[in-house]
Amino acid sequence: MAYKGEPPFTKPITAQRAVVLVELAGLNLVVAKNSPIKSYFDLKDKRIGVGAAGSGTSLMSVQLIEEHGITAKMFKSVWLGYNEVAEGIQDGSIDAGFISGTYPVPAIQQLAYEKDIRIIPVDKALLKKITDANPYFVEFDVKPGGYKGIAETTPILAFGSFLSTHDRVDADLVYRVTKTIFDHRDELLAICPLLRDMTLQDAQKTIAIPFHPGAIKYYKERGVVK
Repeated sequence: MAYKGEPPFTKPITAQRAVVLVELAGLNLVVAKNSPIKSYFDLKDKRIGVGAAGSGTSLMSVQLIEEHGITAKMFKSVWLGYNEVAEGIQDGSIDAGFISGTYPVPAIQQLAYEKDIRIIPVDKALLKKITDANPYFVEFDVKPGGYKGIAETTPILAFGSFLSTHDRVDADLVYRVTKTIFDHRDELLAICPLLRDMTLQDAQKTIAIPFHPGAIKYYKERGVVK
């Protein structure tokens, strides 16, 4: 959206260049286990923690609800960060809230130990429609037991979080950064296991903007792009 200048952006930001997919982050709509909300179609007239104001989560969460036919005027958006969403679900000040992040999301793990919760599944037909139309989205399944109390496979929408730069950065520098990442991937995983999605095979997954020439040079050397 930023690259093309689509709302909420007012002009194209075409200097952006991608380097590598870092992780896949899921968009989790969390409710208390005893909530009457069973699907996105039940969100009408509810108080929804949609993410911090101006965040990517808030933008995507509202759009995802609207894909289910529930427009922004039909529910109460509450602009809350992850910790505030967890607090709101615990004390009942919101009916549901979005917490995004790479599985397992620590904020959801902590909340699940303090209160019985569920994650609301995204309608499968809509998931396919969204991911077919938008290459930067993919489906992700939260498995039973993925979080305390989650008893069923729960399909959610996921998006790519990636390392980016701009077109004025030296190509040799970006090449060396990209090479260093993969030369030392095991060391990075030892520090942060959540970087498991950062592989040569998936380096371009979900990324819909141009790659920096320095990154392209490295991927061509490794035979993962033509």
